[in-house]
Amino acid sequence: LAVITTLIKENDIVFSDEFNHASLIDAIRLTRAHSSVYRHRDTRHLAAGLAKLNRTDRQKQRYIITDAVFSMDGDCAPLAEIVRLARQYRCHIIVDEAHATGVLGKHGRGLEEQLNIEAKIDISLGTLSKAAGVIGGFVTGAKNFIAYLRSKGRPFIFTTALPPPACASAIEAI
Repeated sequence: LAVITTLIKENDIVFSDEFNHASLIDAIRLTRAHSSVYRHRDTRHLAAGLAKLNRTDRQKQRYIITDAVFSMDGDCAPLAEIVRLARQYRCHIIVDEAHATGVLGKHGRGLEEQLNIEAKIDISLGTLSKAAGVIGGFVTGAKNFIAYLRSKGRPFIFTTALPPPACASAIEAI
């Protein structure tokens, strides 16, 4: 919620997998951005939607948002192809690693790590409530984005900090 509603504006364009988690879908709706839902894991359908961008749309910020591992079926997003399309159509990528953190990748950092594409993803987010077994979540991205999120993200600003025992437990789990 904090990431998507802080970053994405009403005049932006979002491409979202139809099986994304409800938290992503609800956050996208709150932005009032133009949203294009592509068929689950169907990069051809995503590419067709991206190809329809007109000159006016190309001046707007564009985002592809996907879960890394989809919660209902446990299948993985085709992240390598999404990265290729994002570069081709100048889109930012937001990946929710909630169901992949602690499960996939050599060090448990998720699908991005497993595919060796972490550096190609603009923003990763996830929860500590699944594999780490505590409360809270995380966001990774460029330093300037994280600073922007800290100063402008209302859901972050107007919340209570994690209790120190939860932070210690998360660090130990990780």
